[in-house]
Formats: sequence, C-alpha cells, structure tokens
Amino acid sequence: MFFKKQNKSAVSLKIMSAALIIAIGLGLSLWRVKQADTRLREDLVANAGIVAGTLDAGIISLLEGARSDLKSPVYEMLKGQLILIRTIFPECRFIYLTGKNTYGNVFFLIDSEEPGSPDESLPGDIYYEADPDLINVFSTGNAAVIGPSKDRWGEWVSAFIPLSDRAGNSYVFGMDIAVEDWNLELLKAGAAPFTVALILSLIIIPAGSGKNRENAAGKTMRRNYSAAIKAAAAGIILTFYFMNTAAAAEKYAVNRIFFLLAAAKSESAKETVKDIIQVQLEGR
Repeated sequence: MFFKKQNKSAVSLKIMSAALIIAIGLGLSLWRVKQADTRLREDLVANAGIVAGTLDAGIISLLEGARSDLKSPVYEMLKGQLILIRTIFPECRFIYLTGKNTYGNVFFLIDSEEPGSPDESLPGDIYYEADPDLINVFSTGNAAVIGPSKDRWGEWVSAFIPLSDRAGNSYVFGMDIAVEDWNLELLKAGAAPFTVALILSLIIIPAGSGKNRENAAGKTMRRNYSAAIKAAAAGIILTFYFMNTAAAAEKYAVNRIFFLLAAAKSESAKETVKDIIQVQLEGR
C-alpha cells in the first residue's frame, strides 16, 4: 500500500512537471512570436526604405497622377522599376507609389502589377480604403509599418516611406505583405519552443505503471537505463533548440549589416536610375 501511494505521488509529480514545462514552452513561444513580429516589421520598413532610396521624387513629380501617365516614358520606366523590385522582394505582394490630391484623397501613381493585370491600380485611381496611418505619413513625413489592415485586395502588413520633391510635393512609397504569409512566419518562430516543451514533457511522463514482478535489481537497472535515455534525448532536443535560436540570431545580425550597406549605396542607385530615365526622355 505504501509503495502504491508513493508510485502515485511520483506519477502526479511528473505530470505536474510536464504541465509546467508545457506552460513555460507556451510562454516562450508567445515571446518568440512577439519578437519575430518586431523583427519582421523592422526588416520590412528597412527594405522599403532602401528601395524608396532608389526613387527620385523629382522624377516622380513629372507624373500627372492621371490616365495620361500611361503614355509617359517616365511612367513606363518607373513601372518597370517597381516590377523589377518586386522580383527582388517576392514576399511583397504589392509595391506602389501614392500621392494625395487637394481633397485629401490618397491615389495611386504606379504599382508593381504587370500592365493589364486585374489587380493593377492605374494612375489616378483613388485608394478609398487608405489606412489613416498611411494618410498620416503624408502629413508627418515619418515612415510607418501598419497592419494587419484590409482593403479590396486582401489583408496586409504594410511599410510606408515618405518622399518629397524640392517643390514640397509629397509622395508615399508602399510595400505590402499578405497577412497569411506574415502569420506563417510568426508560426514558424513560435513553433520551436512549444514543440521542444511538448517533447520534453512526454519524455518525463512515465510510459505507464502497473504490477510488475521484476526484482529490485532489475527495476533499478531499468530505471537507470530509462533515466539515461531521457537525459540524452532531452540534451539533444535542447541542443537543437539553442542551435536553431543562435542561427536565427546570426541571420538577423547579417541582415542588419546588409541593410546598412544597402542603405549606404541607395543614393548612388537613385542617381543611376535617374540617369537611365533621363537618357530615355532625351531619346524620345
């Protein structure tokens, strides 16, 4: 009777320990998701800033923001540039330039859709669903990452970068990532801690209990083997988890360096694009 109570007590303790491990794993998962969301937003606005740095507001100011732009060589060149940029950032569904008219309405100047696409926004199209935070970028001149927010095309997390020319005209460059893709990245970030916690909890819970006629020596040996196997399994799992975490941190650090280098070169890239457009204009 005493040994039966002792066995039940040991099992209960292991179950409580497993529950605690799962709770800690869940907490770590939520923390990783929040951390990943912050990093993804930083990366998105950094990418958008680098791309926007290659655009010349003086060239953009040559557009009318109307259907007549469709025949403009400036529109054609900038359209081609945005289409090319989207191939570099395939995670972004839409890349575009917007303006704001005298009535306070945000409208599209150019987007990255192929001409004729059913999702293409033509120059002058009003963006009726423009988020208030996007409108604020025009007035504050500060970059922003917003979302999830919905429009007629879907639900997005978006980065907005303000641009302005010497005459004081303001434009906003935008990059959208679909919420489905965004959430998938968050799920990947949060899955590892919870999975590790779940496996560890299953390892420490006894496979079962019941009557057993093994002698004391046999039971001791079995327990020793079981403890050694569980310790080894736990060690392998934790090693894998920490290696994964370190790799993610290293990747983030490398991306930060890339962003700094790319930002330093964006001005020269802008001049190159400006020269190309100028050659095209002179050729016509």
